[in-house]
Amino acid sequence: MKKAMMRSSLAGLAAVLVTAAMIMPTAAAADPVGTLADTLISQGRPATASSIEDSTFGAGKAVDGSSTTRWASEEGSAAQWISVDLGAGATVSKVDLNWEAAYAKGYKIQMSADGSTWTTLKTETAGNGGTDSWTGSGTGRYLRIYNTVRGTAWGYSLWELKVYGTPGDGSGGPTTGTPVEKAGTLEVCGLKLCSEDGVPVQLRGMSTHGLQWHSDCMTDSAFDALADDWSADVVRLSTYVEDDGYVSNPTHFTNLAGDLIQETHDRGMYSIADWHILEKGDPNVNLENAKKFFKAIATRHGSKGTVLYEIANEPSGVQWSTIKSYAEKIIPVIRAIDPDAVILVGTPDWSSFGVSGDHGPAPIIANPVNATNIMYVFHFYATSHRDEYLTALDNTSDVLPTFVTEWGAEEYTGGGALDLPMAERYLDLMEEKDISWVKWNFSDDPLSGAAFKVGTCDTNGPWTGSTLKPVGAWVINHVRAGAL
Repeated sequence: MKKAMMRSSLAGLAAVLVTAAMIMPTAAAADPVGTLADTLISQGRPATASSIEDSTFGAGKAVDGSSTTRWASEEGSAAQWISVDLGAGATVSKVDLNWEAAYAKGYKIQMSADGSTWTTLKTETAGNGGTDSWTGSGTGRYLRIYNTVRGTAWGYSLWELKVYGTPGDGSGGPTTGTPVEKAGTLEVCGLKLCSEDGVPVQLRGMSTHGLQWHSDCMTDSAFDALADDWSADVVRLSTYVEDDGYVSNPTHFTNLAGDLIQETHDRGMYSIADWHILEKGDPNVNLENAKKFFKAIATRHGSKGTVLYEIANEPSGVQWSTIKSYAEKIIPVIRAIDPDAVILVGTPDWSSFGVSGDHGPAPIIANPVNATNIMYVFHFYATSHRDEYLTALDNTSDVLPTFVTEWGAEEYTGGGALDLPMAERYLDLMEEKDISWVKWNFSDDPLSGAAFKVGTCDTNGPWTGSTLKPVGAWVINHVRAGAL
């Protein structure tokens, strides 16, 4: 949560998610296994006549054969894809398409077993349409065609689509079990967060509010709900350093964080141990306290392989070199006990990659932390942080491993008006690039960014349904949609 920061605000475009179902007739491997059906959804609602003229396809050709029948994204969309369900365990040997791109000028053909982690079969980086084909071997459940460049008007029309191969029989469906059972001990591979098998993963989950204020929200039933009803992969546990937090009673807050990490671990989710600096923006002010805290957490939980360490929530008022120096003092403390853990490093100007202070990410890129298995932290609040921040996330995540450990659809204060379309643009980008995220916050705080109505924690839930604020009802579906 933010207190008093000045951050730039630019106008944004609404993101559009468009999916289409796949009809699955019985077919030999040499025949098309299906074609696009006439179901189109835009941001969870039926597409309007203005966004598509006719979405019905026959066996590989437009129904009326004219240039007016096409699948297209609607004007103003920031990202578009077609996602077709082939059935679990499907094998694809060939994809034919006849396409037109007004602004996209490129696409990717991708497959996924679970709808969240995508393998690219082909990338077309230029061109403005025509007939194209991919031939090879791909196995999964979902096939999607994704725009590689987002434009300001509808950027993709699909005239024909044929998918060849063998329909799924259910054998290749997603692995059952908890997130930890599926992904194991996490690691950083290149720019991605990966499972222990080296497969990129995107974690989605929720952050607590300050535990000194809202620990009553983190009950057994709340953790049960996060694991089962929310299908969260990760929970961020925010130990504030100041504001009546850690420094007021180190033993209490260390034990509290440790107990809640255990609750998370017991339900098969990952935890982020968040050292939540805010008022005193130089992390070195509490360097010795940080060493004690992380040594205690790593000693208690380091052998589990399920804890990520966020060593400084939102540094401010200091240069990157100061933050880097702090990180290189804290990381060895953790590594001595938990050598394989993923460590999350806060970035300048409230973890904005330096954008809020007009520094930008260049100092970080030029002088990264001297350590392995680390990721760099980015935070945003959609109503306050517009295109400049979105662009920084997009560009910097191409250079630095990035984890969005805190974000909101509201203002940077944690309250105020929601801008869900702008937040959707961030979510689309993070899904496209497998950037893990944690939403602020799982509490009944009065501000608009809290998931629950005031009084929900007093009654110990319920943690879904009528107790959810508008942002809670909206974000729970995004958490569920990306479950490992």
